[in-house]
Amino acid sequence: MWDGSVTRPSTAELAVGRSFPDDGSSVGDARVWATGTLGGWGLAPHSQLSDDIVLCVSELVSNTIQHAQSASDVEMRLDHGTILLMVTDQRSDLRIPLDPVTDAVTGRSGHGLGILGYLASRWGVNYSPVDQQSKTVWCQFDHR
Repeated sequence: MWDGSVTRPSTAELAVGRSFPDDGSSVGDARVWATGTLGGWGLAPHSQLSDDIVLCVSELVSNTIQHAQSASDVEMRLDHGTILLMVTDQRSDLRIPLDPVTDAVTGRSGHGLGILGYLASRWGVNYSPVDQQSKTVWCQFDHR
């Protein structure tokens, strides 16, 4: 668990991002990257908060590969006791249901977004203007 007592990273380290290609190795690579980033911010590896965030990274990158068939741009930001995770793909035409429980029950989707809703403090989707052809699924985690 993160107790907030660690040294605050420099301003340059408060927002970090990386792109992952549309292939099977990206999920594991994104998990390793996220774990390292969170560790650099003072979260112990395999703490509840770190594991929750890494699981959401994994789910969102998996969804991008499976459903959007797109590379993933992953960004994490640390700000005043919250961590914001954002994963952007290049398929704004694929709409994401904001009620993943209902969607999972109807069989239209899996449980990945339900996991986000359970683990994150808040989550949502932002769609770019049509000419940019991207969408960003984001989730915010408050340290406990």
